[in-house]
Amino acid sequence: MNNHKKSWFAETFKPVFLDKKHRENSLFKQLLSYKRLYRLSLLVMVWLALGPLIGMAIIGHLVTKRNVDELNRCQLSHTADSIRQEISFYIEQRKTIPDLDVDTYTSDEIKKKELLSDNLLDDLRAETQDAGMHDAYLVDRDGFIQARLHQRKDEQVKIKLPPQLFHDSDIRILKGVNSTTGENMVKVYADIPATPFVLVLTKPESVLLQSWYRDRRIVFWFLGVSLLFIAVLVYATATRLVNEVFSADQQRIRTLRKIEHSNKLASVGRLAAGVGHEINNPLAIINEKAGMIQDLLIFEEKYKGDEQLAGLTSSIITTVKRCSTITKRLLTFARHLDDKIETVNIKQIVEGILDLLHEESEHRNFTITIREIDSPPSFKCDHGKLQQIFFNLINNSFAAMQNGGRLSITIRYLRSAVVAVSVRDDGCGIAEENVAHIFEPFFFTISQSGGTGLGLSVTYALVQEIEGSIEVSSELERGTQFIVEIPTKKGEV
Repeated sequence: MNNHKKSWFAETFKPVFLDKKHRENSLFKQLLSYKRLYRLSLLVMVWLALGPLIGMAIIGHLVTKRNVDELNRCQLSHTADSIRQEISFYIEQRKTIPDLDVDTYTSDEIKKKELLSDNLLDDLRAETQDAGMHDAYLVDRDGFIQARLHQRKDEQVKIKLPPQLFHDSDIRILKGVNSTTGENMVKVYADIPATPFVLVLTKPESVLLQSWYRDRRIVFWFLGVSLLFIAVLVYATATRLVNEVFSADQQRIRTLRKIEHSNKLASVGRLAAGVGHEINNPLAIINEKAGMIQDLLIFEEKYKGDEQLAGLTSSIITTVKRCSTITKRLLTFARHLDDKIETVNIKQIVEGILDLLHEESEHRNFTITIREIDSPPSFKCDHGKLQQIFFNLINNSFAAMQNGGRLSITIRYLRSAVVAVSVRDDGCGIAEENVAHIFEPFFFTISQSGGTGLGLSVTYALVQEIEGSIEVSSELERGTQFIVEIPTKKGEV
């Protein structure tokens, strides 16, 4: 019997060990603290599964961000250098104009002389716009704007240049914040050699990192789905593993309890055998002495007419025979408690059990009928297990019935090599909600019965051991029927 048989979903996602109804009620203790084991399993598996993934994701995020920054710096430097070279080349071309010494002019004079033509400025505006620049200026070394290379309206006339701008490099890229919008900006300062000009380019950081943000969203979505899947898998795996360990532990407890119960039955058998032998010896003496008295009553002339003494003697002999029959049944019952495959006849086993319970059935005025259908043949099986199965079922029916109850036992042979035995009583019956639990250990359906709650549990286990099956149907106040099907293996009938 598997009292704790669960669905795949329950075994995988539900920690059944947290539910007390799945625990075996026994003196034997559980091997582990399953709540602690479960927490530890989840913690270790989450750390091993998610820790490296999250760590690699963070490292990949930082490395990718650094690479994108470097790539953007290279692109900005390339754009600034391209514009600077274009301006330098143009000014070099202007130096060939007679009477124009570029190096001797101040910024204002250069502007007045139109050193930078409108065509050049238009080309530069188009180039900076194509590069996605937010602002682009040509300023002098004091920061005054000499030319605007963008189409936006801008009222500022001076730009604050970083200190020591050209001491280390002729191109410097810095990050800052737009004072008007508060947006993070990347600024490029490029010195134009042999001129008083400095090229200033600004571009929003969000524009530079737009592709990185898009890829990051995709990666984060994938990472989130992966983490969710791994978390579910870790939870299911940990739950399943701990449930399996818990089930194995509960099976161990059930096995120990069955062994304990078997030991008790063996003790009962040894006790019954000892009691039977001890009682048989004095019974034999009583029977012998009663026989001698009876002989005296027959052969001695002075006792022949004493009918009262003859009646008492006959009663003693009858009672002794009755006691002898009971002790022989006890010895037979004890002898079959050990596992032994032998040729059995179901009807004879049932009749032997009813003979053993004859006193109770007679005292309580039970009506018991046995019917055979299709004459089931003898077959090979464990005699002791069959005896205990039907003893438990019949004893359970006795406990459920009132005085004067009716017990019907039907034995039939099915053509599929199966012997089916039906045990039906008209007792108190079982409530519908309890039918699914009657084979559970320590589950009682009859209050104050004085039982252990193990009879039907052991019965179910024994039926499983002989590869049979047992079914129950019951109605309150109308009785209960158990049907046991026992296979008769081919060649063993």
